[in-house]
Amino acid sequence: MSMLEIDGVHTGYGDVPILHGLSLKVDDGMIGAVVGANGAGKTTTMRAVAGILPCWQGEIRLAGERIDQLSPGRRVDAGVILVPEGRKLFPSMTVLENLELGSLHPKAKAARSQTLEQVFEIFPRLKEREAQKAGTLSGGEQQMCAMRSPWTSW
Repeated sequence: MSMLEIDGVHTGYGDVPILHGLSLKVDDGMIGAVVGANGAGKTTTMRAVAGILPCWQGEIRLAGERIDQLSPGRRVDAGVILVPEGRKLFPSMTVLENLELGSLHPKAKAARSQTLEQVFEIFPRLKEREAQKAGTLSGGEQQMCAMRSPWTSW
């Protein structure tokens, strides 16, 4: 089964089309990357998956279920999150406090300790720095902290 499947998606900004029938598939257990030059449609693709941009045509499925007609909030409930550039952390708060903020959603709160264990397993540097102010982390460490997944399993 595909974890994420984008099938024939068309979208854009206003009446300006950017994606013209994009299709891609990420199967369970795979790690996917969207790579390309500036203006190639990477951000537009991610915004369409997250529901920030409407899907004009085509389908987006997560674990076999259509999500392209769901609101961005419902997509978050389904486990879709978008981590934009800029690392939007709270610099005066600790790494742990920033990570815990990602678990305010009821589903996330219930699994907070388990999710923190998973995050620290994937990013052991964050465990080493959990009491450190997020604003003092290196750029890469800040991106690790920003990439945490609030309640989905890694």
